[in-house]
Amino acid sequence: MLNFGELPFVFSGPDLDRMALRRFEHDASHSPDPGIRYVPVCGESNVLLADAATPLLLDTTSAQPLLAESLCRVLLGNFQNRLHVALGLPEDSKLPGDKVTLTNLRPQFDRLEHGTMALLGYSRAMVHWHLQNRYCGKCGAANQSRRGGHELRCSRCGNILYPRVDPA
Repeated sequence: MLNFGELPFVFSGPDLDRMALRRFEHDASHSPDPGIRYVPVCGESNVLLADAATPLLLDTTSAQPLLAESLCRVLLGNFQNRLHVALGLPEDSKLPGDKVTLTNLRPQFDRLEHGTMALLGYSRAMVHWHLQNRYCGKCGAANQSRRGGHELRCSRCGNILYPRVDPA
């Protein structure tokens, strides 16, 4: 029988600095930093390499062709001493690399490191939030991403949305 006290709490920990105080100065959609790693999310799926134990992380050069088709970009923070940005893409995007797998994270729980799981789960959650809130719930106008992708503001009425904070 499982003892829940022994299970790891994967989606929190010291591996990822979400840089909450720096979101005001960072524009995830136009950052010139060549050290950025982009975490692609295609539709509702995370992207892993063929071994299914390594996430596909793109440098600025390999992400360049995908930036034009991206649906959203969200500053995730500092992970393993590099800035990471979620890159929301259409489900049918042509990704670089020989073999990649689009997947849900649940089957990968025992294959990925906890920090990697946190990064991928966070990226998928933020892309999902962006895709579900493209338009203002009050007036129907398009929302605009601000504050590193952690705030959506209506282009017409100024209504502001923030991501949900769920305990689980």
